[in-house]
Amino acid sequence: MIAAATTRYPARMRPRLRRIVLGLAAGVLAAKAAQAVTLPEYPGADVFTVDCTNKCAAGRNGTAVDLVVIEDTESDWDAAVATLQNDPGKSVHYIVGADGRVGQFVAEEDTAFHAGNLTVNRRSIGVTHVGHRTTGDYTAAGYTASAQLVAYLLAKYGIPADRSHVVGLDQVPNPNLVPEDAALCSDSPAACEQSDDYGGAGNHRDPGVLWDWCGYLQRLGGTCKCSDATATLTCSADSSMAYRCVGGQVEVDACDGPGGCVPGAGAADAVCNQVAVDPCAALAPAPRAKCLVDALVGMPLCESEPIFPTLASTAAHRLGLADGLLGKVVAGGKPKTVRRLLRRADRALAALPAKTAHAAAKGKVSAACATHVAAAIAPARAAIAAVPR
Repeated sequence: MIAAATTRYPARMRPRLRRIVLGLAAGVLAAKAAQAVTLPEYPGADVFTVDCTNKCAAGRNGTAVDLVVIEDTESDWDAAVATLQNDPGKSVHYIVGADGRVGQFVAEEDTAFHAGNLTVNRRSIGVTHVGHRTTGDYTAAGYTASAQLVAYLLAKYGIPADRSHVVGLDQVPNPNLVPEDAALCSDSPAACEQSDDYGGAGNHRDPGVLWDWCGYLQRLGGTCKCSDATATLTCSADSSMAYRCVGGQVEVDACDGPGGCVPGAGAADAVCNQVAVDPCAALAPAPRAKCLVDALVGMPLCESEPIFPTLASTAAHRLGLADGLLGKVVAGGKPKTVRRLLRRADRALAALPAKTAHAAAKGKVSAACATHVAAAIAPARAAIAAVPR
């Protein structure tokens, strides 16, 4: 046996050498510490510690981040956090609670095992949401907090705000049935959810057809794909907009009027209440009231309702009566006469939303119709109230 060569240093040099070695070691450790990511990376997020064994991997194997995968927990916050901290093979970068709370488990620079597909895991950041795909119980606070988080991620990594880069777990290829690097599902949410070829290795179906993709993408400054919508005008989750697919293009309307967007009954279109341009704004109070009623005459109210002809006839009668009374007010007269005419005109207008609300209570018209009629009549009644007595 040949002994290993040993270098001996004079005794007086050993303390100095020890200091040099320790100094170099400390420098290496300090450099590594400086490179370590401090969590949370997203301001205000809670931090949950995770042992990466069978749950995540350091780095991304040189792959750039270009996807955000939207998922749900199918449980409440506490159960989801416990699962994501402790269960092997279940991980994610961020969680968003129903109350808007955000938590981080894995550093963005590392690969979380969240999508059931290693190729997708390496190129994506996973964001899961407290909620259930079958009930669509995703909250307004959750949507808002998620959109803020994802907007931050898109800006940070230069990811486009579109449905090719902000995707659902139900669009991820299932490597047990198709190639791991196969294209993401680009069909409708219903088709992707129902296909065994997607949802990752676990064939997950979330976030499902009840996730508000069109409203969500609008919050991100992007646009959903036409297959995310239908031909029926549909309200966004926060009722601030309505959208549908027409001729291969997504149409989005801002519902900024009183009542916002009101879902239609059954397959009927939603009612998108909008702030209308007031053509009567420059007129004196009495002419303005008549102008507003004139604008309502002939306006179709709730055309999709089964009793629309009856409703239209009632509207024509009441609006015609109010219009005639207000014409007399504009023409002038004694104060007592003017007050009487104004009261009658107001009663004529008030009867229309009252009758519609009564019909809605009996199920003859939808609540959306009643809301729409009340919102349409309100400006004219307010103008009548403003006429000097």
